Amino acid sequence: MNLSKPFLLFCLAFLTMFSIGCAATSIKETLEEHPDDTSLEVRVQTAIAREPSLRFSEITIETSRGVVHLHGVVISVLDRITAVEAARKVSGVIGVRNDMTVQGQP
Repeated sequence: MNLSKPFLLFCLAFLTMFSIGCAATSIKETLEEHPDDTSLEVRVQTAIAREPSLRFSEITIETSRGVVHLHGVVISVLDRITAVEAARKVSGVIGVRNDMTVQGQP
């Protein structure tokens, strides 16, 4: 099979543009599906900061597609529960993943 060089270059260019177009669409769709993960993260941080019992806790908050991931160290089991409940109450939260540890416990 003897294909001309211009034809092969055309095919390569077409496949490259098609691949880039698909990647851009995928990123755009992801942003459209979950445009407010950043604002959701801020609202959860605010809700947790408003809990007086959590002021000495070291909680890191991340969000992805509406799911909040809490990790870090809290002082008591009650503080873990309080943080999870505060996150769940925020509008737009689909779920909460709790990876917090209690200080002094493994």
